Amino acid sequence: MASKLFSLFQNIKKIFLGNGAAQLIQFAFLPLSAFLYTPEQFGVFGVIQAYSTVITIFISLQLYVAIPFEKDSNELTTLIHLNFKCILVTTLIFLIIYSLFLTDLFSILTIFLASIAAITNSLRSLIVYSGDFSKLSVSYIIRALIIVIMQAALSASNSINGLIYGLLVGEIIYGILLQYFIKNSNSNSNFGLSFLYNSSIKQLFFKYRAFTFYGSILELTSVLIFYGPIIIFSYLFVESSNLIGQYSFISRFIWPPIILISTSCANALYFHLTKIDDFELKSLTLKFTKLSIILLLFIPFFAWLGEFLVNQFVTTENWNMIADFSYFVIVIALSFVASIYVRAIVRFKYLQKYQLLMDSIFLIAIVIMLYKQKNTNSINILEILKFYSISYFIYSIILIFSILVFIYRSEINKKINIKMD
Repeated sequence: MASKLFSLFQNIKKIFLGNGAAQLIQFAFLPLSAFLYTPEQFGVFGVIQAYSTVITIFISLQLYVAIPFEKDSNELTTLIHLNFKCILVTTLIFLIIYSLFLTDLFSILTIFLASIAAITNSLRSLIVYSGDFSKLSVSYIIRALIIVIMQAALSASNSINGLIYGLLVGEIIYGILLQYFIKNSNSNSNFGLSFLYNSSIKQLFFKYRAFTFYGSILELTSVLIFYGPIIIFSYLFVESSNLIGQYSFISRFIWPPIILISTSCANALYFHLTKIDDFELKSLTLKFTKLSIILLLFIPFFAWLGEFLVNQFVTTENWNMIADFSYFVIVIALSFVASIYVRAIVRFKYLQKYQLLMDSIFLIAIVIMLYKQKNTNSINILEILKFYSISYFIYSIILIFSILVFIYRSEINKKINIKMD
């Protein structure tokens, strides 16, 4: 058990260092980007990211999440073929729908960003499956460099939003790089056109239903939760580009290290969970639950500290709300970090529909709150974010303990079944 834990943390460290360097590059670019781009441009960038993230869910149908957990090599090949067939078909469907109803460039860019993200997610999952985390780390760094360079260079153009096009170019090159790494590894994965006829769409609705149906809806609710404040601002305020831009800007300070931690841990856990037995799983769950509780207890302090630092070093006359926003963003972000392990277990144990139920309850509570706020004469932005962050904090606590109970009950039921046999 000790050697497996050491291996887990070694893999986390590899991804953490590579992804950390990538996030540091993007973080260092943020102060410059505040001079190169306006809050309104950040607002448009935040909105297109939100829409493309949602569309990515439907384009990929979360099949890439199943790749690290597939143990049979033949089944893996079938899954890969099905995954890329799904991406191609759904992308074409979205392009047809958009061409019929929406023909603006904004919509086309959103679809392309979503489709490229679906491809890179799939390629990244294949590297996770192989356990080659060093190459994965290198790819993160190169991707970050390209995005930062392109966004800085394209800021000189007044006709386009360089934030969007810089991200688009970065994702394309990132996908090419991942494909190169896979081809030069020991992987037998084949990315020829055989995926068009070697896989059956029926498998989407039967074998991989936990990912394609429950998993996709679950990912959609997660995205809605993540972009919840931006959606709320768009709903409650007609002229909200400035608020969205400020919220998006401070989120780019806070969420990169959170994504770094969550991605590093999740990818390593996906690989590690398939290598341990039920007893080790129980022990690992208890350890991570304790770590999560400790983090949850310190969230108010970290949120206060973050708000203080942002207020001292980042807040300006044009960016007057970001210190207040930072407190609530930190609460939401660290609550998410505390639940990383249980989210990996949800996928590993095919518990998507149970987390989906909890996500739905959280979103319903938010909708009820918004409905009440909409009918009041005065709307307080910070009060809305306060309710949102506290609700998400409570949600994370419930999710963490519910998974702990599930793992322990599964162990008890297994022992009972063994005795009965």
